[in-house]
Amino acid sequence: MGSEALRRPQVDAVVRSLYARLRQDPVVGPLFAAIEPGGEHEARIADFWWVSFGGTPEQPRRFDMLAKHRALALTEESFGIWFAHLQASVDENLSAEQAARWMQRAQDIGAQLRRYTLGGEHPSRLMQIGSKQ
Repeated sequence: MGSEALRRPQVDAVVRSLYARLRQDPVVGPLFAAIEPGGEHEARIADFWWVSFGGTPEQPRRFDMLAKHRALALTEESFGIWFAHLQASVDENLSAEQAARWMQRAQDIGAQLRRYTLGGEHPSRLMQIGSKQ
């Protein structure tokens, strides 16, 4: 994974920061307004990222990211906003090396989500999100 491994508290901090930013955003905020700070949804997302980087989840979870995101009618603008908030969150909470690694992983996952949510590609043609590459 690189010379500077992520620790679970760092993943949790990035997710908390990200969702706080998303809830405040004037464009995508309504999509995130009902998500309770520090609640189950954030814990699930933190587990997703932790597993994505090779960690073991605190409890077994099924990640159905594709279907969840498809139902949101996302746009290129919403993806761009999300990525900007993620960049700010990783920059705030991680070293430059860790932040770059996280953003590369996010770009890979984001490309899959875009193909599925915006392009209508069938999920069987996509890499399993959260699996090791």
